[in-house]
Amino acid sequence: TPAAELEAAGGEIVLTPPRADLEGVRRFRLGLADLVREGLDRRAALEAATLRPAAAMGQEELVQALKPGAPANFILLNGDILDPTAEVQLVLRDGVVLYDRADEEEEN
Repeated sequence: TPAAELEAAGGEIVLTPPRADLEGVRRFRLGLADLVREGLDRRAALEAATLRPAAAMGQEELVQALKPGAPANFILLNGDILDPTAEVQLVLRDGVVLYDRADEEEEN
């Protein structure tokens, strides 16, 4: 694929969802999985969808690899992020839980 070829040649790709709504993110995950299946390195694909867009927008301080001292901004899924059937279980921003599927299931 052109993305895999660009990455192999030393270029850096930046990928973002086409829309910020749930459907846009779902399609983005599907497209990202397709790129990996078609030859783009998995790590490069994940960086292209997370760290690189943050750097391109000057937001490196907000989006970092998960490590001690870094902002606790992340999602937890019940499977592989590239698996379209994996569901979000937990969302944290600045260490604060924004969404917890367990709470939602308790309400039902």
